[in-house]
Amino acid sequence: SASLIADNVAVAGGGIAVFRQGDVMPMLFVGDDVRIENNSATNGGGIYVWSAYLRIGGSGTIVRANHVSGDDAGGGGIAVLGSDPPRQALVEIVSGGADGAGIISANHAELGGGLYLGNGSTVQLYTTDPTQPVRLDHNDALLGGAVFVSGTTGDASIVEGVIDSNTSSLGGAAVVAWDGGRFTMRSLTATGVPADAVTCETPGACNRVSGNVAASVAAPMPGAIALLDNGIGASRSEVHFQSTHLLGNSGSSLFADRCRSANCAPLLVEIGNSRIVANPGAARLLEMGSGSGSHFGCDLCTIAGFAASSEPLFDTNGELILSRSILWQPGRDIIGGRTPSYVGADSLQLHDRADFPSPAFQNIEVGDPRFVAPETGDFRLGVNSPALDRADVSALPPFDLDGHARAVDQPAVPDRPGVADLGAYERADDGASSDTVFANGFD
Repeated sequence: SASLIADNVAVAGGGIAVFRQGDVMPMLFVGDDVRIENNSATNGGGIYVWSAYLRIGGSGTIVRANHVSGDDAGGGGIAVLGSDPPRQALVEIVSGGADGAGIISANHAELGGGLYLGNGSTVQLYTTDPTQPVRLDHNDALLGGAVFVSGTTGDASIVEGVIDSNTSSLGGAAVVAWDGGRFTMRSLTATGVPADAVTCETPGACNRVSGNVAASVAAPMPGAIALLDNGIGASRSEVHFQSTHLLGNSGSSLFADRCRSANCAPLLVEIGNSRIVANPGAARLLEMGSGSGSHFGCDLCTIAGFAASSEPLFDTNGELILSRSILWQPGRDIIGGRTPSYVGADSLQLHDRADFPSPAFQNIEVGDPRFVAPETGDFRLGVNSPALDRADVSALPPFDLDGHARAVDQPAVPDRPGVADLGAYERADDGASSDTVFANGFD
């Protein structure tokens, strides 16, 4: 604690390197007021962890402006590698940050500007200070501006965190996962979160992916939020977002993969209870060509505010599953380019249903969802929204994106087929949708 580690050079771990050499796992604890800055290495510009345990965080602690260089150089801020249990690397990154920047900020690498995870590594990032969310910001890389996850047991999980204003040429806006890597962002209401995790004191400030850019020489590139890259024979890579704000990101697409062979290992992207809005720099939401075994699903999603474009929102030859969601992008095709191997759609409010012919798909309606104030970024449902009480309650999360109770019935609105609302937000029963003329007997 209360230390400055700066301007050092190494092959692995420019600032600190923690290695396991025997049967006992080394353990490093980095507490308050530690600055790890301006260090450089081939891997792990700030910190390198191999088969060890690291906990880093606390007030005033930051890993900033560290650098790795060379082909396949990973982890400008932190690189984490290990092997299968019991020699797996375990890392906890909590809150932190200084001078208005996040705990992992302004680092550079070829792979994972902020954080690199290799095989046999598990990293959990979460917020312990409601005023200071765990945050990865302003990092840059060739692949994975904030995070690069690889290896069959590379697993990164963020609870109530923020990935903001990172840049990369490919997948670089926020996350790259490949060869069996797994990346998850979730809210405090999810199961299995750390006992000391908290959410932000400002609603909507946590669990957010915003302002990230995928570009090369000023040209938009795929995967502003996530680029998945799986080769033939690899394990399935996975990306999960639960109760997450995905907004203000720029690239030719938000989610993409680089494989163009039907023999590539399958990919999985699942998004739930989230808003994907106001991404004006992104032409497509999904660009995936890894074959019929890949899967993209969005449940209880609010999708709106993409760039004006002739490109479809979803361009995939894998499975596409949309449920209990709102897609409002007038003038845009929803599905196009590649032909999905399977399309599942149920309980949707759309701007156009040409790609969902009746009667194969149920409870699909076309019309303005009547958001409260989309021009100012409020995509909650208005009192006269046709998306009210339109979804069943099976496998329903207990809270909406605002943390309010789900499955709130509007007494004057027919339940079709259940009392839950479509999209990321549930409207409270404030009486506005009821017949208020007779509410108090004309008194």
